[in-house]
Amino acid sequence: MPVSNSRTDGRCGLSLDPAITSSWGTAQSQGQRVEWVPEARWVEDRNRWTSSGVAAGMDMALALIERLHGGDVALRLADMVEYDWHRDPAWDPFAAKNGLMP
Repeated sequence: MPVSNSRTDGRCGLSLDPAITSSWGTAQSQGQRVEWVPEARWVEDRNRWTSSGVAAGMDMALALIERLHGGDVALRLADMVEYDWHRDPAWDPFAAKNGLMP
């Protein structure tokens, strides 16, 4: 399961019909075969995960840890680093602030 950067993937031709997200809307200009998801904390599409920003990337990483090692492990890790984990990938309060949503 590669965790990727949507901008880099698009430029390198690695984005073959994936659904991806990005905080700055750069994903929409990365190719015709990219399904850009403007309002998402992170997107999981097949074996590729992309996040919409740095904090969202932390949420995404914990979701990946949850997938691979279980929710208890991910919650313990979030508590260890004193991080308030946002578990809903569709929750993106910054999409509108960054002009990605009407």
